[in-house]
Amino acid sequence: MLSKALVAGTSQRKLEELAKFPDVQLTLVTPPYWQHDNGTRQILEKLYTTGYRMIVTPCPAMGTTTCTTILTWDKSCKRYSQKSYT
Repeated sequence: MLSKALVAGTSQRKLEELAKFPDVQLTLVTPPYWQHDNGTRQILEKLYTTGYRMIVTPCPAMGTTTCTTILTWDKSCKRYSQKSYT
């Protein structure tokens, strides 16, 4: 799952629930913070992280089109997918 909204810890609870299903392997890719239009930053809160992998990577295209961001993050995810996680 790719989401800037999940920098908010309370939203991550949904992922914990999804990860409980035995046939689900879940990975979240999210930035370390999100810059709002008014200039404030919401810092990543790691509150509910059980049962899934979280990849924290900068969002180089913050404030631009979602498509650009996804393509950039996709390259980042491929870099991470080559590593082994336990």
